[in-house]
Amino acid sequence: MAISSDLIQKILPLLRPLMENESQRRGYLIRALGTNTPVQYHLVLNTPTNNFIPIYVGLLLCLLLNELNKFCFLGLMSLYWMQILPSIEENLC
Repeated sequence: MAISSDLIQKILPLLRPLMENESQRRGYLIRALGTNTPVQYHLVLNTPTNNFIPIYVGLLLCLLLNELNKFCFLGLMSLYWMQILPSIEENLC
């Protein structure tokens, strides 16, 4: 699934602090999807952050389109939201 470059430019600053290294990336995947899921085998976790995030977001969008994975997708998004919200509130004030 193609994601517009404008959207990626908006997403990068939000997700970059949460996706700086392989252990952070793996941690979010495991918390949201569990261990030994096929998604983990489709991602190369040790790529540069700015390259990883668009691939990761595209894969998450594909998960969202699959009815069985909507719950996992929403769980993962809630984890990100809890991490991102303080920085959004900080920028608004």
